[in-house]
Amino acid sequence: MRMRLLTILRWALPAVVLQLFPITGIAQGPVPPVPPVAPGTMGPDGAYRAGNGVTPPTVLTRVGPGIPALAEKFRASGDVLLSVVVRTDGSLRDIEILKSAGYGMDERAIETVKKWRFKAGAKDGIPVDVRLQAGLAFRVAPEANTWGAGPLRFDLASGVLPPALKSGSMPKAVRETGDECVLLQFTVDGRGQVRDIQTLPGEGSTSLPKLISSLATWKFEPASNGTESLPVTGKVLLIKGEDQFRYNVSSAFRDTGTVGPADRKPWSSVPHPAPLRQIRGR
Repeated sequence: MRMRLLTILRWALPAVVLQLFPITGIAQGPVPPVPPVAPGTMGPDGAYRAGNGVTPPTVLTRVGPGIPALAEKFRASGDVLLSVVVRTDGSLRDIEILKSAGYGMDERAIETVKKWRFKAGAKDGIPVDVRLQAGLAFRVAPEANTWGAGPLRFDLASGVLPPALKSGSMPKAVRETGDECVLLQFTVDGRGQVRDIQTLPGEGSTSLPKLISSLATWKFEPASNGTESLPVTGKVLLIKGEDQFRYNVSSAFRDTGTVGPADRKPWSSVPHPAPLRQIRGR
């Protein structure tokens, strides 16, 4: 399978990024809003925000994450956005997931940035802890007439961790050409089995029986409230077609829960200088 990978470090003004990417941690579901922290000031996490006399950390060494086996198997692409604090010694603490991709990409992103080494940011020439964002984009190039897995969304009560996909299958290439997507709703029971599969948009797809059969093979680590496993309802977007189409519908569904193209360009198509392409902070 032909694969490509893009890694990006990003900085931005605090208020703008917090509006676009509220901190949610690993669990999905409603969370209290996080107040913005002004540039050059220290947040409640004990870390400064770059700007107004606080210089940002710089990357000294960086390794690429590669494509997780689960993402490759399910032909899933995605963007993971992390928020991290760079300590005065260049190591990291307080890693949080701002944007999740699933399919092993979240875990791989965290593992990867932990291997990076930084030169600490500074205030008045003295090293200080500074919070920044690191974005990693994973891209599995689509194969002709082949379905891939898009974002997973779960309806979760407060304090419940979402199911984690462990195994399963996807259909082989089909005869039908063109861009197409199907949205399936299902339940992950307390044992991690998929039950009660229902079709939402995409009922007319000739691939629907194969997609339902494949989803029935998916196995999850069940949702949990910390003391017991719980059944939860989820949705998954399955996509076939060109890379731009896959990116657009995936972005719209991940961000809004609706199926429809989003007018965006994938990170891989946006020009940026190398080797440290772009930097932003929160």
